[in-house]
Amino acid sequence: MADLQTSINELKKHKVELLKLVSQGELPGSAIDGENRDSVAAYERAERGAQGFTPLVLKPKTAEQVQALINYAKENGLHFVINAAWTGLVEAGIPKGEIVLNLADMNRIRSIEIKLNNGEQKTLNLKSTDADELAKELAAWKESQKIDNKDIVGVVLDVEAGVSIATANEMLKVLNWEIPIGVGDTRATICGCIANGAAGDKLVSAEMNPNSISNDVIETSVGLVTSINGVFGNGEIVEGEVPEKEQPSAKGALRINSGVFKKPTLAYSQGVLGVITSSKIEGRYLPAPDQNQAMMVSVPDDETAQYVAQQVKEKFPGMLVKLETISGEMMRLLVDYCGGDDFAGFRQWRGNMEKAGHNGNDERVIMLQLATKGDATKFADEFQAFAVTELKDRAGNDLSERVYYDDAKTISDIRHDCTGASNRAIVKLGVSDENDSPKYRWSPDIAVPPDRMAEFLHETSAAIKAKFSDDVFIPDFGHFERGGSHYHVISTSKDKPLDKTELAKIVIEKLRKYGGTISAEHGGGVTKPIIDGLNSLFPTELSAMAEMVRNKNPYLVLNPRSFGMDKRIEKPGKKGADIDGGANGHKKAAELS
Repeated sequence: MADLQTSINELKKHKVELLKLVSQGELPGSAIDGENRDSVAAYERAERGAQGFTPLVLKPKTAEQVQALINYAKENGLHFVINAAWTGLVEAGIPKGEIVLNLADMNRIRSIEIKLNNGEQKTLNLKSTDADELAKELAAWKESQKIDNKDIVGVVLDVEAGVSIATANEMLKVLNWEIPIGVGDTRATICGCIANGAAGDKLVSAEMNPNSISNDVIETSVGLVTSINGVFGNGEIVEGEVPEKEQPSAKGALRINSGVFKKPTLAYSQGVLGVITSSKIEGRYLPAPDQNQAMMVSVPDDETAQYVAQQVKEKFPGMLVKLETISGEMMRLLVDYCGGDDFAGFRQWRGNMEKAGHNGNDERVIMLQLATKGDATKFADEFQAFAVTELKDRAGNDLSERVYYDDAKTISDIRHDCTGASNRAIVKLGVSDENDSPKYRWSPDIAVPPDRMAEFLHETSAAIKAKFSDDVFIPDFGHFERGGSHYHVISTSKDKPLDKTELAKIVIEKLRKYGGTISAEHGGGVTKPIIDGLNSLFPTELSAMAEMVRNKNPYLVLNPRSFGMDKRIEKPGKKGADIDGGANGHKKAAELS
């Protein structure tokens, strides 16, 4: 606590000016003093990672306030960590002495543009920030304009940095449209997803999105963006940036967030170059519940999972909107730790798979969701008939007894409870302190070319088990279609914390062999194993990124520890200040870690 108090004391000379800057203009922002520990604690954590500490939380409401704060920090050797919804999984939003720049109060959906099939375009400037009130506002306006949902062919929202996916989509239900960023926690902000290049679990569907790059490719959140506004770390204003859309490699590997930038951009860069203050983003048609069909299929191995996915794509071209896989070890965690009555059918199915001997360590469960704009009843009949009569494994054997049907929401909820199941497995070890839990689980966010994913998972898991024997188990789940995996390595005992350095060596060696990345969907973050992995896999790309940081965020005002930039940029800060809140907090945080 003495280290934090030092940081608070040394920041006092700047506090008056910072409070003045954050409260300027017609929409004054606010601040929370680090001395108020109860109030500031929520801003020192993220969804995953140990507790951090900050001497001050700044909560701007306008882009002008953000720019003024950045310029002041640049001139006075101060450093910010950016966060908004605390849903990040790579610890980049956790302060270790830096000031928190929290964007949650920049929460206005400023306008919605609706394009009609007659070529007409209508715009509504919105007033509320509450999801229910926004929906009422939009519904009343739609009625006054005599707009029929079936005539809508395009929707664009102008959103500020703190607008969540959930808020936007609650409003867009009025139109039967959505922002299709399928992340597990919809409190996540739209602009945060753009900054990370997050994709979520929604596949490109030709039927829902005829303008997509390819029917076989994941569309990241950036693929929906028409323009971005923001501020670089040098104070330079960005207006109307049109980001480069994520182009897949020849084999479709997801390589977002690996430091591969052709030019400085606010998209993909995780706040290490600048802050996104607002963006315009396109919506997509939202199928009605009965226009979705979903199932899980238990298959004996990863290769069969890929084979099943190909059969579905060929039978229902352009209709696949979700394709995920879950390992047998993760399925056992789901059965043991998750769900209530809503998962009763799922538990019965898993019991049947166990009785039939289909739940071995190599088992892979494939989760499919398809959607149509057409006749829901006809679609449901075709889908279920296919599963009963046509779905086969590679040897031509019938798979109908391995299929589990349920509504699309329940199956999606099962998939999104995987991380919760992993969390509860840690608690079962007797680890109740959230600061200690990272010692017992390592969950790198990896991606390899999809056609090599099965080989990668099999070989990597075998190498880890050979090294650590029965000291670990490896539940995983992810996006086979684009080569992404949320790969969890968990200790089997509280007496056996993980050797993450040795684990990282194994995983990085295999990623290099298979042409993958260790920072796929959730970002690069700040943890040493991930940064070491990025440096090993992408030395040229990260060197190029560092050059961009020297140009656009030269004093490391923003997210200084992301991608390990604090180790690459020489003498950061106007006066060689340490990476902290202006008070050596970074060094002290390292001592505490």
